[in-house]
Amino acid sequence: MVDDDPSALKLADLALREMGYRPVCSADPEAALRTAEADPPGIVIVDLLMPGVDGFEFVSRFRAMPAGRDVPIVVWTVKDLDAAERRRLQPSITGLVSKKAGGSHALVEELQRLLPLAASAPKGSHGK
Repeated sequence: MVDDDPSALKLADLALREMGYRPVCSADPEAALRTAEADPPGIVIVDLLMPGVDGFEFVSRFRAMPAGRDVPIVVWTVKDLDAAERRRLQPSITGLVSKKAGGSHALVEELQRLLPLAASAPKGSHGK
């Protein structure tokens, strides 16, 4: 999970732990990229609106890494995307969830859809 909002990180951390995963949450996109390269995640949740490296750049750089080519990416954001931004993200992401429309409940539903085996994953695993 990559988001500069501490409350969003806490919500995602709790949701992923309840699903049986070991979340790695970061407010620093650069640090998250280094962590993902060393220990590829089972899924990435990223916000688009962050200072410095925004979510668009994070997604692009993550997909360029060998470890990031096939990992599902869910964008969880308050940003209202225009058509050009949606087209830019569409080939690289697996899901798009609005923080405004569905909040953390919508994120959990998307994670359950993408990670159906999470309930049976051993605690402390990435669920791979």
